[in-house]
Amino acid sequence: MSSTTWAVLAYAVAAGLALILLYLSGTKPWYWHVLSGVVAVGIGLTPIPAKWNTPVTNVVVGFCFVFLMLWAVAAPFIGRHRRGSL
Repeated sequence: MSSTTWAVLAYAVAAGLALILLYLSGTKPWYWHVLSGVVAVGIGLTPIPAKWNTPVTNVVVGFCFVFLMLWAVAAPFIGRHRRGSL
């Protein structure tokens, strides 16, 4: 498989994992989701040192970014859905 395929697969798994965890465990207090978004932006804006700048590192950093950002952004929608259905 090509490196593009691995990247897309990793990001899809990160998104699916974040949504499944939100759905199964419900939302946490709002400040955890805000902190998750801030950490994701920090991870996304931090440059990777030249020594570690490899495709594998890029996929790992991208996985963390996608997971944390989606967990932060999707919380209000998943939480509202869960509370309304009970």
